[in-house]
Order: sequence, then C-alpha cells, then structure tokens
Amino acid sequence: MTDIKVDATKTVILGWVTISFFCLLGVFIGVFLPQEENQPTKQMQIIINKNTTSIQSLALAAKTQKSNAELLIQILNVLEGNPIKEPPIELNGLLASHSLNLDMVGDNEDIPVTFDQISGDQREIDYGIRSLTSGNIFQAATLHNILKKVRDK
Repeated sequence: MTDIKVDATKTVILGWVTISFFCLLGVFIGVFLPQEENQPTKQMQIIINKNTTSIQSLALAAKTQKSNAELLIQILNVLEGNPIKEPPIELNGLLASHSLNLDMVGDNEDIPVTFDQISGDQREIDYGIRSLTSGNIFQAATLHNILKKVRDK
C-alpha cells in the first residue's frame, strides 16, 4: 500500500514539476527572447522613414521642375515677342553658384506606424512620379515649341 502511495506522490510531484517547468519556460520565452510582435513595427518604421525620404525627394524634384517650366515659358515668351516676368536667379536652385538644401524636413516621430500609413505613402510616391512625368511632357512640348520658333527665325 505504501508503494502505491509513494508512486502516486511521485507522479503528482513529477506532474507539478513538469507544469512548473513549462510555465517558467513560457515566461522566459515571453520576457527574454525578442518579441516577434515588435519586429513588424520596426520594419514598418524603416519603410515609413524611407517613404518619407522618397516623398521629400519627389517634392524637391517637383519644385525644380516647376522652376524649369517657368523659365521655359519665359524663354518662349521672349521668342514670341510677349512680355516676360523676370524670374529670380535662385528660382531654379540648381545653379552651380547656389547650394541646394537636400536635408530632410522634420522628423518622423509623429507619423503613425501602420499599414495604412505605408499604403498612403506609396500612393503619394506614385502620384508624385506621375506628376513629374506630366511636367516632363509639358516641358518637352515647350522645348519643341522653342525649337520651332528658333528654326523659323
């Protein structure tokens, strides 16, 4: 009878030790190992930072493209004999005598780290590229008009 009681006690103790071991193992894994939940957030933050840089680069390209378009319009006005507005020399910003500020504006701390933000950033980048393409088409048409005016003279 005592052998059965000792075996039952050993089984209960072994059961509790096993349960305790797995509980402690779970706590160790949950507390001390890198949490996979934070990995997507960190990766999303990296993507958002790169998207923000791309959006700011597109804005800079759009600004210089706008300046170039204004200069093309003024050149075309001169060739057609129309009055011109004298653009300031730093309008373009890409002249060798002027330094171009390529620093990022602001920080990304207030940008939410969500997939919606990433999707919105990608949409902005896409629209920015399409806008630059549209501007390039306009500039090409203006350059063709200038070439025609120069040939005709």
